[in-house]
Amino acid sequence: MKKLLMLTLMVFCAISMTSHSETTNDGTQSNTGPLATLGFNWINFDNDRLLEDKGDAFLGLGYQLNNHWALGIEYTDIDTHRDWLNGSDFDINLWSLNTTYRYQQRGEDSFFWKAGFGKYSKVPYNSNDEMLRLGAGYDFILKNNLSLTVGADALVRRKDSRTDFVPYAGLTYFFAQKPPKAPAVKVVKKDSDNDGIYDQSDECPNTKAGIAVDAKGCDIDLDKDGVNNTIDKCPDTPRGAKVDATGCRIILTKDVSIKLNVKFANNSAEIQDEYASEIRQVADFMLQYPDTNVVIEGHTDSDGSAKYNQQLSQKRADSVMLYLVEKFNVDQNRIKALGKGESAPVADNNTREGKALNRRVQAEITTTVRKPQ
Repeated sequence: MKKLLMLTLMVFCAISMTSHSETTNDGTQSNTGPLATLGFNWINFDNDRLLEDKGDAFLGLGYQLNNHWALGIEYTDIDTHRDWLNGSDFDINLWSLNTTYRYQQRGEDSFFWKAGFGKYSKVPYNSNDEMLRLGAGYDFILKNNLSLTVGADALVRRKDSRTDFVPYAGLTYFFAQKPPKAPAVKVVKKDSDNDGIYDQSDECPNTKAGIAVDAKGCDIDLDKDGVNNTIDKCPDTPRGAKVDATGCRIILTKDVSIKLNVKFANNSAEIQDEYASEIRQVADFMLQYPDTNVVIEGHTDSDGSAKYNQQLSQKRADSVMLYLVEKFNVDQNRIKALGKGESAPVADNNTREGKALNRRVQAEITTTVRKPQ
């Protein structure tokens, strides 16, 4: 019996090694192909048969039809002993044709069930008994195409429904093969828009010539302001600045101004100390906004001749101009001193108070501040 099993297995393996099982289009292992199982089973005979329970090797040969279904043949030879008729010994040759269903596809651990039919052949009595084979088990994947198969079958004799119970364990090998690797296909890389990114990786295949692109072949935004370089009119915008649709900074404008009003004693062009702070504020304003210029107007009251008052008003305007230049370093080219004489009073020259208000130097500076966002 053992020689028969070994010879059968060797022949089956030789055939399988030279055969080609089905393979998938992507070159991975197929789930169809020949199967071989070699293992050990133990037959617990029905008590009414008066046979001694025995075990021996079994051989299974089959074919995996698809992911779940397989068809196969099993064979075993049991040497047993009968407890009556002088306790005779004889062989029982058991073979069956089975179909198996796996819950998981071939190559994964899985429960399975089995159904089939077969025959007992008794030697030396030359009698045959037909039987139905039903069972279930589990397939443990060990490595690659090798698995440990364990299960239990019920063998039901057709003529009297006597049932033998057969637990078993064995190693199953699946002879599916990977196909030979196809020769490498040389891929010709193409860059249709000449941006340096090959077409298969270019997400923007129609980029205009000469435009800097990123790794995806798309127009880039070098200053990270949200406006691509192709339409960015201000490509060096500082990071974080608010920009318009052309990529340029949004500018807010604001008007700022300062006034100067310095009073003088009668018939005098000398600046009193109490006005130093006010003049300093004008100087600071002009230094903060270097694009500003100022016209300083000198005025008098109506006392004296118009010619004299014109000269006095000019001296007062010059006095404030020199104060800005000499004490606060304001560029004299940005200042114009203009005497207006008694021609522009702001109060009544018929009263002492009115005359005091008219003896003055006044100025107003206004500019527009542009503040980028």
